[in-house]
Amino acid sequence: MSNARWEFVLFEDKELNAFALPEGKVGVNTGILPITRDEAGLATVVAHEIDHVSARHGTERMSQGMAVQVDGAIRSVALEAAGYGGAT
Repeated sequence: MSNARWEFVLFEDKELNAFALPEGKVGVNTGILPITRDEAGLATVVAHEIDHVSARHGTERMSQGMAVQVDGAIRSVALEAAGYGGAT
């Protein structure tokens, strides 16, 4: 997205999550860092979120009234089932 004003923020949060908002806002929770393991893993997560912005997924979701990111929930459940992350 050539007109995006990219902004990347790291949030101190134990939840295994990363997200993207329209216009280039990308957030990563510290809880996902043990899963990413290294810079390459973190780059993969960030690239995935950038792809959401580029594909305008956030705009599509908002226009359709979808507030829940089902794919994130599925990944969280899969990661917990695989033994990553703590159940609260």
